[in-house]
Amino acid sequence: MGGFYNTGRYADPLLNTGGRNRIQFGGPAGTDEGSSLFYFQAQQMVYRPDSSDRGLTVFGGADWAASGQPNVERMAADIGPVKGLEAAARTPGAQTPGS
Repeated sequence: MGGFYNTGRYADPLLNTGGRNRIQFGGPAGTDEGSSLFYFQAQQMVYRPDSSDRGLTVFGGADWAASGQPNVERMAADIGPVKGLEAAARTPGAQTPGS
């Protein structure tokens, strides 16, 4: 869990100085002041075939732009698996197949 608050001024990514859409109407960027965002992230290993660090981990996260002008979306969420089932590390000096 975490977040930030920024008190600085920045160019508005979407609106011009007249408050209209910059892509549609052009013009110089408006100026915004202050922005904040909160986020949450979690991950959990759900499968481990042996006592190594290999396994299957799932993760999730979300963020929410509480104030200011976000560049893309005000809220976002993501989930997914992370596979870590690669072969165990070789012992130093061990022979590889075909050598």
